[in-house]
Amino acid sequence: SALPVDITCDVPAQCPLFAIDCEMCKTSETEYVLTSVAVVNEKLECVYQTLVKPDDPIVDYVTEFSGITEEMLADVTTRLEDVHEKLAEIIPHNSILVGHSLENDLMALKMTHRYIIDTSVLYSEGGMKKKLRSLAKQILKLDIQKDASGHDPTEDAVASMKLAQYFLKEGNKDTKLAPGVSLFALADVCHKK
Repeated sequence: SALPVDITCDVPAQCPLFAIDCEMCKTSETEYVLTSVAVVNEKLECVYQTLVKPDDPIVDYVTEFSGITEEMLADVTTRLEDVHEKLAEIIPHNSILVGHSLENDLMALKMTHRYIIDTSVLYSEGGMKKKLRSLAKQILKLDIQKDASGHDPTEDAVASMKLAQYFLKEGNKDTKLAPGVSLFALADVCHKK
């Protein structure tokens, strides 16, 4: 999981936001591994997307959710280590990482990040997290994840970024945060929920 947020550290006021989403497949009954990752910037531009070949053989592609098939990964040579190198180039240490149920993506990536905004926490009600698809429809009036062949990580990252941006602009009636709240206060609230 992500490191604790320290809002007293000396970080520039204007930190970039990057949304990330991953798709995973199973290498055992209980082990999910990274097979696809997408990163989107604040302008909703995809700055990185790749398929990832796991070290262990896949026993279930979970295609209905992951969108990944055996054929898609057949010629893939990108490994988790390659993804780590690329993410280190793209995502500055002082950036804020945005995602939905971000802990799952960070576990699949085997990485941590100091500042996060988890939209599943931002928009939770009574401690219950809503699905990204439901939030996109309810808040943004967007229909996502409609393809029966699985999720698109870029589409999901864009939806997460839009939800975070909406929250920063409009606030949320279920929290004590008002529109225009600072990113660090927001990241702190996400960490404490």
